[in-house]
Amino acid sequence: MIFDGAAEMRGTPDISEFEGSKERLDQFLDDMKYMKESQGESGLINIRLNGKSIKIAGYITPIAFDGENVTEFLFVPYRGACIHVPPPPANQIIYVKEAKGLKADEMWSPFWITGILDANSVSTIVADVGYSIKEAIVSPYNSGLFGSSLFD
Repeated sequence: MIFDGAAEMRGTPDISEFEGSKERLDQFLDDMKYMKESQGESGLINIRLNGKSIKIAGYITPIAFDGENVTEFLFVPYRGACIHVPPPPANQIIYVKEAKGLKADEMWSPFWITGILDANSVSTIVADVGYSIKEAIVSPYNSGLFGSSLFD
C-alpha cells in the first residue's frame, strides 16, 4: 500500500484511505515522519533472543487494518506510544504481522503476545523496530484481581 514517493516501509497507507485526498495523505505522512524523527536512540538489539518463544505484556499501536480488524501492529511498553507521544527506542518495540481477530476498538487495553521472536530490525512508518513476531497469539492482559481485565 505505497503511494507516490512515500518510503517503502510497513504501515504506509494508500491514498484511498484518505478519501482520495493527496493533501490529507501528505499531512499524515509529515506527521508520521515527525514522530519517527522524535524516536529515542535505538539501544542494543539482543540477538540471543532470536528464535526464542516469548510471552510479553504491552500495548498495541496499529499500522494496518482489514476493515475493523487490526492485522499488523507495533507492540509497545506503554499506552499511546507512537500515536500520541514519540516512539520508544527500537529495542523496546515488536512488530507483529498477521494478527487475527483483534478489533480496532480493543486496542487501548493491555495485551499479552506470544510467539517466536525475530531479532531483526524493521522500519515502519512511525518507528524503527528491533524485533518482530509473525503470527502472534494475542490475548487480553488480566491483572489476576478477581479474574477481570486490568482496565475494566
